[in-house]
Amino acid sequence: LEIKTAGGDPTAALSKHVAEFLSVTPAISFVLAHGIPPQILQAKYVLVVGKSGDVRVLWYGFITDKVMPGAVAGPFLLRLLSPNLNSNPLRGEKERKGGGGGG
Repeated sequence: LEIKTAGGDPTAALSKHVAEFLSVTPAISFVLAHGIPPQILQAKYVLVVGKSGDVRVLWYGFITDKVMPGAVAGPFLLRLLSPNLNSNPLRGEKERKGGGGGG
């Protein structure tokens, strides 16, 4: 597995991008942007590493519009797949957006 980087420590950069997707933020952003009630049950994260060095995060969880005590599933399953987090263009774009100081 080759970890690609646009500069700096490749492991730290990749870890930061993976950690961003191993949070509830991408899922909540998606459901709110699409008018889906944010009732997410049994959310799971899967780190997917391909032979070619692709690194992605797969998130899935049940969603429902009916709140019930003890509910463990809903009528719909939502799956979200991150972009390749081990790609130079993605990493360079995120670093530029983050500012990073300098001048």
